[in-house]
Amino acid sequence: MENSPLSISIIEARDLPRGTVNPYVVISVGSSQQQKSDFAEGTTDPIFNEVMNFDITTGKEDVQVRVISKDMIEKEVGSCSLHLDDYNDQYRHENEWKNLDKGGRIKF
Repeated sequence: MENSPLSISIIEARDLPRGTVNPYVVISVGSSQQQKSDFAEGTTDPIFNEVMNFDITTGKEDVQVRVISKDMIEKEVGSCSLHLDDYNDQYRHENEWKNLDKGGRIKF
């Protein structure tokens, strides 16, 4: 997986914690690459249907996924990590749900 592209499709999130307002997703790969989704207005079960593309250099990069509530102040409502070793087979992985640490889940 060294020196290769990585595409992550953010499909939807479900059962986000009560009080979540206008959620969006931030994905960080390593310390230098970060992308944000559009926010989903007024729902705790947002549908994103967005693709984010990253450049993988070592194959050991950390991939952090955070769901943020965009209200008067932005706050993290859940996060999870993706381990690139789990996806080293180069196959397309679809419709996978990951649990978020503060409740809810996200589908890739």
